[in-house]
Amino acid sequence: MTLLLPGDRRLIVDDGAADAASLLASAALYLDVANYDGTQTFKNLGTGGSALDGRIGSGTGSDSNDPAWNAFAGTPYVYLPGLANNSMSLSTIASIAASGDKFVWADVELPDWTPAASASRFIGIRGSSTAGWEFVIRSTGNLEFQFRDSGTASWRGFQSDVTVGFTDGTRNRIGASIDVDNGAGGYTVRFWKSTDLGVTWTQIGTDRTAATVATIANSTDNIEIGVRASSNDPLVGKVYAAGVFNAITADGKPSGSAALTVDCSVLTSGSATSFTATTGQTVTINRATSGRKTVAVVPPSLLLGTDDYIEVSDNAALDVDASTSLSVLMVMRRWATPVSNSVLIGKRSSSGSGWVLRGDGTNHALVMVPSDGTNNATGLSPSSSAGALAVYVAVLNRSTQTVYTILNGVSGSTSPISAVGSLDNSNPVNIGRRPTAGTDYSDFEFYAAAIWKNRVISPAEAVALTNHFRGRYR
Repeated sequence: MTLLLPGDRRLIVDDGAADAASLLASAALYLDVANYDGTQTFKNLGTGGSALDGRIGSGTGSDSNDPAWNAFAGTPYVYLPGLANNSMSLSTIASIAASGDKFVWADVELPDWTPAASASRFIGIRGSSTAGWEFVIRSTGNLEFQFRDSGTASWRGFQSDVTVGFTDGTRNRIGASIDVDNGAGGYTVRFWKSTDLGVTWTQIGTDRTAATVATIANSTDNIEIGVRASSNDPLVGKVYAAGVFNAITADGKPSGSAALTVDCSVLTSGSATSFTATTGQTVTINRATSGRKTVAVVPPSLLLGTDDYIEVSDNAALDVDASTSLSVLMVMRRWATPVSNSVLIGKRSSSGSGWVLRGDGTNHALVMVPSDGTNNATGLSPSSSAGALAVYVAVLNRSTQTVYTILNGVSGSTSPISAVGSLDNSNPVNIGRRPTAGTDYSDFEFYAAAIWKNRVISPAEAVALTNHFRGRYR
């Protein structure tokens, strides 16, 4: 159902119980990617209204501090952030590695179809410099297919003689074919695009022909999508599918049965580490250990890493004095390895009064740390698992003078806070880093956050919130 809030704001409630819906509607601050529209303003759905709207990154325009927005319109895909060790890979397939005619393709959405990197790889089997082939796009917007020729012991191939000409941010299916022996004593490379998911193909540019027959050097390396040899030529963008045919028609279009079809639409969970290709092979999803990481986009998410953050301006609705209870919700997913003591959400700089919900070292647990500038306390959650959807509720209870953090409805350790005074300050709330100081950045997939002032979320209510978000974000 949809709840209408002041200022033409809508709270979408799709899978949670009424208890969870009413809880979220009562929060002063409530941000949820299910209601985010991809702009620089992240609308607050809580009682604080537009005064507590979030800002994406460090300014009103797009900048390097913006988290990566991965919208979801019903078709799962894999987002690759363009950093080393983020890709999909499969073990060698002999027929794909062997010499012979080939048609290779990828179905992708690139934010920039003339990417900054000199080469961005779609798919290939080239871990070393002595064998294999690869299909890439150059910074000019030209497609390229190249291969290692076992006869000449050199890399050969062609770029398209025209650019793709696609609009940035659009999804397109592109391909390349090689006829290793074109019957005229040479080989021919052609480039293609399809507007109907591969039912028909239209050539991009003209035939690119060499005067000698090609022999592709057999490679035993993994087949990689989105990167070469784990760290080279990383692709920035959304991958919907990719594949290979080992036969082509006389004019260079795919022929026969596919040797490989990787279809990301079969993904059912953002926690996936692998899935099965349409052609039966196991596809491994590879994620880096730092910075932005590969995302299996089944639910929408904002991806934070390195120096990304969301900011909510300071407001009296978020002030917490020595007698005020506080509850903080964070719904997120983290992979190995969490940045040590990185901040997920907080309203405290490197000193002074305030609070932060941060990591516990590099463990998959969070700790709530309230401080009056002199005295502080810690409420540690149970530990989550890498890649699992985690629903944290940190509670500062002034009635019992305790602080604790709940994970997926399970309470962690409790610490006394009677010695901790007012947490009031003029800092903004930051998601993804320590506010004002601009330190302790975190790497994670963000789904939702909420702040309740003078409200203690009970364990039972935390369970209701957990069930709600588990139903929404798989």
